[in-house]
Amino acid sequence: MIIKIDFKNLITNLISAIIVGVIMAVVLAAVVGIFYLAGKAECNALTKDIGFASRYSLYGRCQIEVQKDQWIPLDNYYFKQE
Repeated sequence: MIIKIDFKNLITNLISAIIVGVIMAVVLAAVVGIFYLAGKAECNALTKDIGFASRYSLYGRCQIEVQKDQWIPLDNYYFKQE
């Protein structure tokens, strides 16, 4: 029994799979980038006038620096007027 392998077809399928994978990675990166930029813009707008340094990440969301190297989520910050 002799098995014939069609290398031309095998290489064509491999190249097609690589191209599809690259396209999917580019689309995923674009979607994540859009969410990141939108979140960062919202964070900047919300923290513009409060006087604290701010940063944004997809995992930590919008945070403000209340003391040196102490960051809290913006959602946990409230101003108590005395």
